[in-house]
Amino acid sequence: MEDLIFHLMAPSHGFDNHKAYMHYAQPADPSTIAVPCLNMFTMNDQIISRENIIMNGMYHTTNPNIITVHNRRGTHVIRWEGLSAQTCWISKVCFEFFRATDIVASMNREEAKLPK
Repeated sequence: MEDLIFHLMAPSHGFDNHKAYMHYAQPADPSTIAVPCLNMFTMNDQIISRENIIMNGMYHTTNPNIITVHNRRGTHVIRWEGLSAQTCWISKVCFEFFRATDIVASMNREEAKLPK
């Protein structure tokens, strides 16, 4: 993973070295997120360590705008559906999430049952 960042990611984003890129790429404070955010993690991810998944999976405890989903199995960015793995269910989940946030955004605060 470090080789990928060193040889591809850092140079393609204009950084002289991988450490500068990694420092820049750190997420902001999750408690400041003002819009709904869906975090999806796979517990057997081949890219992110299990410890990192557990740590990042706790962001929802700092902010009600963050919704966290843990899945037992899957690849880093694709969640195959069914035995034949013909479709990826992540697009369905994302569509439902964005549709729900759009509906809530169009409501007034009382209809959406949001705190005042």
